[in-house]
Amino acid sequence: MDVRWGSEDQLVGFDVMTITTFQHWTIRAAHWMGKYDHETESYPVKNQSNIDFTLAVVEEMVKVHKDSPAIWGIEPVNEPWQFTPMAWLKEFYWQAYHIVRKAKPEWMFVMHDSFRGTPNAWWDFMKGCPNKALETHVYQAWNRPGVIGAYYTQACGFKKGVRVMEELVDMPFIVGEWSLATDNCCMWLNGFNDNLPGFPKVTCGMVQCAEPYMGVQPGAPPDPSLSLQGPYGTGVSGPQFGQCPVGFEWGDMEDEYMTKLTSKLLHSYTAGHGWFFWNFKNEMEPRWSFLEAHRRASQSDQIYNRYQSYNESRRAFQSYQLYKRYQSYNESRRAIPKLPTL
Repeated sequence: MDVRWGSEDQLVGFDVMTITTFQHWTIRAAHWMGKYDHETESYPVKNQSNIDFTLAVVEEMVKVHKDSPAIWGIEPVNEPWQFTPMAWLKEFYWQAYHIVRKAKPEWMFVMHDSFRGTPNAWWDFMKGCPNKALETHVYQAWNRPGVIGAYYTQACGFKKGVRVMEELVDMPFIVGEWSLATDNCCMWLNGFNDNLPGFPKVTCGMVQCAEPYMGVQPGAPPDPSLSLQGPYGTGVSGPQFGQCPVGFEWGDMEDEYMTKLTSKLLHSYTAGHGWFFWNFKNEMEPRWSFLEAHRRASQSDQIYNRYQSYNESRRAFQSYQLYKRYQSYNESRRAIPKLPTL
């Protein structure tokens, strides 16, 4: 992501003050594998040194953590964008896969779909190789605002895409990120003190900013006497008078709507090999916090009650692990390591 820094003069009272500004969404790019050319929408030259550096980091991570019982698998890069040359990306995945296989063959090697989660992009990739998986990220937070029924319909529709990938691609398919957010209001979701052009599309809520969880930190919590502070991006997202932006709530129907939406999303995502909720903890946003969402669900005794033990329903809901189905390698032509028993 490129960032262009600048400044502008603003009238404060009777004085003119120069403030620092920045801009990045309008010049969005990804220069990991090379310098992206906006005019041709291509990468003229591969940056092999960047790729080699990333592979060295993967090798070091495996070396450092290979004896940890908490590690289930590894993903070598997060969200390579859709303009990444597929041939380059697959070559990188192959190289990283061999690094992991050499040191920890029992680990799962997980690959992001580069926002190209279709069978024709992946159907024969690494065919027959063990301990690999493909993952995708699915959110409703960037949807246009609509009635709750539209979110329900879309949530149910996700199942078809998951099943198609499971059936036609020779590797387990995982929903690697999802949340319960239906808007972009979460503070700094789209960047520090910034937001995507045109977002948020709803009127956000405001709550008291959270105390720092790492002890005393400068400027935290924000001073309740100060308005939005710089540097200023092209969008707005940040503390104002001690209040921080959070998601829009669905009035008195919030709990009921979120309960139904969760049920429909889980129904779709369990059609694959599992899912990871993003994120595990958020101080102010329950729709981005697994712990808080689970706490609210437990109190209302509504969500997750239909998920029984693995032996009874072939589903296992684990608070910090993958929601997983198991089949033997001979049955599914996939070798998937068994997760440790909690």
